Formats: sequence, C-alpha cells, structure tokens
Amino acid sequence: MHGPVLSLTNLRKEFGGNVAIHDFSLEVYPGEIVALVGDNGAGKTTLVKIVSGVHRPTAGHIAIDGRNAVLADASDARRLGIEVVYQDLALADCQPVFMNMFLGRELVTGPLRWLDKRGMVEQTEDFVKELDVHIPSARLPIRLLSGGQRQAVAIARATHWASRLVLMDEPTAALGVTETAKVEQAMRRLRDRNVAIIVVSHNLEQVFRIADRVCVLRRGVQVCVRDIKETTSEEIVAMISGLQLEQLIEQRTIELKVAKERAESASRAKSEFLANMSHELRTPLNAILGYAQILKRDRNLANDQRRGLDTIQTSGELLLTLINDILDLARIEAGRIEIAANPVNLPAFLHAIGEIVRLRAEQKGLQFICDWARDLPLTVLVDEKRLRQVLLNLVGNAVKFTERGHVSLRAHAVPQIDGPVRMRFTVEDSGIGIAAGELERIFLPFEQAGNSLHELGGTGLGLAISRQLVRLMGSELEVDSRLGAGSVFWFDLAVTPAPPGALPAKAEEEAITGYVGPRKKVLVVDDLQPNRAVAVGILGQLGFDTVQASHGRDAVEQVEAHAPDLVLMDSVMPVMNGLEATRRLRDKAAWRALPIIIVSASASEADKHEALAAGANAFLAKPIAFGQLIAEIGSLLQLQWVAEASAQPREPRREVPTAPAPLLAPPVEEMDVLYRLAKVGNMRDIRDRAVRLVALGEQYRPFADKLCRLADGYQSRAILDLVSRVRSGST
Repeated sequence: MHGPVLSLTNLRKEFGGNVAIHDFSLEVYPGEIVALVGDNGAGKTTLVKIVSGVHRPTAGHIAIDGRNAVLADASDARRLGIEVVYQDLALADCQPVFMNMFLGRELVTGPLRWLDKRGMVEQTEDFVKELDVHIPSARLPIRLLSGGQRQAVAIARATHWASRLVLMDEPTAALGVTETAKVEQAMRRLRDRNVAIIVVSHNLEQVFRIADRVCVLRRGVQVCVRDIKETTSEEIVAMISGLQLEQLIEQRTIELKVAKERAESASRAKSEFLANMSHELRTPLNAILGYAQILKRDRNLANDQRRGLDTIQTSGELLLTLINDILDLARIEAGRIEIAANPVNLPAFLHAIGEIVRLRAEQKGLQFICDWARDLPLTVLVDEKRLRQVLLNLVGNAVKFTERGHVSLRAHAVPQIDGPVRMRFTVEDSGIGIAAGELERIFLPFEQAGNSLHELGGTGLGLAISRQLVRLMGSELEVDSRLGAGSVFWFDLAVTPAPPGALPAKAEEEAITGYVGPRKKVLVVDDLQPNRAVAVGILGQLGFDTVQASHGRDAVEQVEAHAPDLVLMDSVMPVMNGLEATRRLRDKAAWRALPIIIVSASASEADKHEALAAGANAFLAKPIAFGQLIAEIGSLLQLQWVAEASAQPREPRREVPTAPAPLLAPPVEEMDVLYRLAKVGNMRDIRDRAVRLVALGEQYRPFADKLCRLADGYQSRAILDLVSRVRSGST
C-alpha cells in the first residue's frame, strides 16, 4: 500500500480566545474517501479551509505525500494538486461557466496571449459531460444555472484539476435525488483514479454509501476514526451527540458479544454439518475398502483381478482423501490441527507414495519418476500422515494438470552447517503451467488457475491445505511455474533422524496369516450388516472366532453371554450407542479390563477424546485400515503374529527416468477391432484382445500391457488415442 497523500498531525486552530480545532490528526490515502461528520460548529469546515490554504493552523504539521507543506494561501494548495468544492460553491456569478472552470488557469493563444475562449468552452463542455449533467451552454453566466448545475460546475472544476486530493464541503446539500446520485458517481470515479477525497456531510446514509472511513468531530475535538465496515450509523450518531463513553463501550460490548455468539453458533453448525457428512460418507466407504482389503489377501488372485482390486482401493482412498481435505480445512481454520512426529522409514514412505500415483500417471501415458538421494537418513521423525497428505496433493495435482511428458517426486538433503537435517521435497511436471498473476490465487480455498476447476475437476482445496500444513511443519511451500511449460513445487523440512530401533520391523500386512496361541474371540458391534461383514471377514482370515451385535444394548448382553477377549464397537448406533455401552461395561467389575476398540465414521479429535473418556482402549476411524486394526489388536491382546515364511520384506525400488519401451503396431485387423471396442466401451473384450496380442508375439507385449492398464481404468478415450497414435506410427 502507498503512503498517505495527506497527513495532519496535532493540528490546532484558534480564533482569538476560541479554540476551533483541538489537536487533530488524520492520514488520508490515495483512492480513499474519508467522511468528516459532526454537528454544526464541530470544526469540519475549518479543517477543510486549513487543508485548502484559506486558514493557517495555529499549531501542528501538514504533510503532502510524506513531505512537510506550508499552505500560505489557496494557490499553494492548488499547486500541490488539492482542489475544493465549498459549501457556498465559491463561484463567480457574473462570469460564464467556462471562465469559472478555468479561473486562475485561463488558456491563452497566439503571440499576444489572447484568451482562448473557444478552447476553454469546448473543454468545459467535455468536463461537465463526464458528470452526466446537462448545461445549456458553457457561455452562460453562472447566475442563470440551477443549483444542481452550479454544483456540477464546481465539482467538474475540482475533479478535473485535482491530482492528489479533493475536499468537498457538503457537495450535495442543495441537490435533488438524481443530481446527488450523479455527484456520488463522480466521487467514485475520482476514487478509481486513485485520487483521495475528504467529504463533509450531514447525510449519514450517503456517508455509509460512499465513504471508506468516517471521522467524527464534536466541538473541535476528534472523537474517533472508524472503518465504515466496522461501525454503524447508531454508533456514529451516539458519538456526534456526545453519548457518554461508558454507555458507548457498554453498547459496543453487547454488540460484540452478540456477534461472537452468532459466529460461534455458525461455527458449531458448520462443524456438525461436516461431522455428519463425514460420517455418512465414511460408512459406505468402510464396506468398499474393507472388502477390497479382504479380497486382496487371496493368494490365488489373477493379475487382472489384483489390478482391479487395486483400482477399487485407490479410488476409494482418493474419495476418502477428498473427505479428509474438507474436514482438515475446517480444522486448520479453527486452529485444531497439531503436528505429531513419529518414526518413518523414508525410502518405504516415498516408494508407497510413488505406487499410489503411478497407476494414474501411466493411465495418462506419463513418465513418472520417484527418486531420493542415497545419503538421506533411513528413518526420520516426521508427521507421516501430514507429510503424505502434502506430497499426495502435490503429485496428484501434477498428474492431473499434465497431458504429456513427465511428473517427478524427488527428495534430497539441503546442505547445512549445523542443526537438524533439512530435506527438500520437490514435485515437478511438464504440464500446463500457471500464469504469474495466478500463482498466489492457487493457494486460496476452492481456487484453481484459469478454468481448470471446472475442466479437470477437484475441490480446489489441495494446495490451500498443503500450504497450511507445510507452515505447521515449520516451512513454506514454494512454486515456480511458466504457462505452458510446467511447474515446480518444493519445500524444505527440518527432520531429526530416528534413534536405532525406533521403527519396529514388521511383516508385510498382506503376509500375516494368524497368531500364536489359543483362538481368541472378538465381539463385532455395528448396526450396519455390511460393516460387520467386513470386520468378521478380516478377523476370520486371521483365525479369530467372532460374535456379532447390532447395537449397544445387544453388545452388553453378548459380552455377558460369550465373554469375548476383545470388543470392536461402532460408536453411532440406534437403541444404545457404542460410548454408552462402553460406559456400562466399565461400570461392571468383571469387564473393566476388557479391551474395547471404538470404531467411528466420525473421525475428529473430539470424537477420539470422547471415546477414550468413555473407557475405550483405542479409537479407529472408518474406513478401517488393515494395518491399524492388527496393530491395535496385537497390542491389546499381546499377540505374536504369524506370517508366511515366503513373505520377505522388499527393498523399495528407486524409480529413475527410463525411456518407455517402443510400442509396435499389431496387425491392422487387430487395431480395427480394438478401435471399435473402445468406441463402445467394451473393456472386457479389450483385455481379451490384449492377451491375444501377446500370444501373437512378445514384441506386442509393451502395447498390450499399456492397453490393459488403460482398460483397468476404463479410459476409453485414452485407448482410442493410443490406437490412433500407434496406427499412425507417431509413438
């Protein structure tokens, strides 16, 4: 923001023994309208005459554009770009309109410097026309004009010659409704030209229509300066009329209390809506992702079946991410997100992110690179959940906005003299890029560059949340982009290497087949049968006996009847909810030590605290992740898990840029069949044709593999494009 165009500091004006202005201070900025309000005798017109050079202040300082100014007379003010529209118009009645317009600035022509009357007449008519006010002729004497026309001339003169500041003393006092509206429009045009305006007015409705700030004077004393958006006409009237300060403070306190209560009520309503929405969406997702995890544990799955399950799980997790994004934005705005560092295996972490994104990248024919420096610590302390969220947002956006070329995720150490290790995470793409003028806008909620929000989908929340999360982790998300050439996002993160043994070794989740010792019994409590079926399916594969209950009261009865070793309890159910059932079990001495895991589709920290306060041992959010479930059960029941002997931990592969295998064109008749199948969306037959191509020759395998990946993702348009390119020999 530019500095003030006018600065008044401790102005004081005395007339004989009377003090008209007491220690007045005010700053007015370019393109700003400041209203001076107060009763008659408040000192408003005196201030206008001081700033316009008519009166000299008894004490105090005046500065124009930051430089001290001494205004000896009105001509000094005019030279500094200050013009005035006085309450009494200050026009010469006997002179024509054009002479009033150019008073003291007359145009001359020729060597003898004759008055250029024609030029002044033409320019005057143009000036007045800008205000949309009709004047019969610029040659008419001022005394023959109506009050509105006379005021229009005075305002046209001021607005034309002013370069810094216009002072208006009751400019619409003698005008009708239509003429007043035209004057106000002229004031707005001046503001748009970055000219400052000080307007004296008794019309508070007008003040609240046009002013940016309002300054209240009472008997020469400055009472206050208020932003027009932060005050009311009632408050201004109270200050003008001299309402006691204590009464005013009390009134404002009551208003603020009411506003606070309304804001808190709106915030509660928003939180309740988001929590309910989260619960309703997580409930079906729990069944979708749960069954996908159960089916993926089948060792007899064919590759295409496993790819299909991967697609189901990836799509479900993407929907879950969108739900979490909306909830996280609300939590960030409320300041309820905290960063919690935990030990993370860095190579495995980066590899897992790469695998999540790889399928989407390959479906679009993009080269995906996931690479990290060999000198990075193997295990670091970092908030795994939030770091994953940021990187998935960045890499997911890169894939979404890139149609050809590459997307890369890289991590390396930033050289440091001392202190913690600083890691730089960089996401780069060769996509559409971002215009320089939109680089800041993309970090606003529900915003994307250009029209991409409508063209490519998404909530527009990812970057807004990512920036806030990176800031919470002590860094700043940076971006460099060129329109049409791609983008680079990066941030540096201070990380602490985890001590040896901080991250316990564990078998891969899909390799766990059971546990050592006698069979354990688990009570599964949920009012929805699909949710119970998911939990029973997972537990049954691991060798647990299960009992089921459909609500809290039923759960208490089943505990009494079957004495389970552990209870997996939903929180929201009819008849009796899970929290109340937990409290009732804890009230009975026999079940105070019974391990209870509360499972909830409401996943806020408040829900977790409420569950633990009710007596639960652990809290899991739906959809239930298999790894989290077995970790909690293993900890609570002190189990030793059994894994398949053949399941050895794999070293995450480092993805380096490689040239894609050439796609050889199959026979023409095969290509024609594929093209027809893609046009009707017959993915099953496309997969069968891909298998047939490999049988025809191994040289067609790269093309067949890509065809299968696109068919798995139901990318019919991409298949049409692929077939067309291969047929034309452009790949």
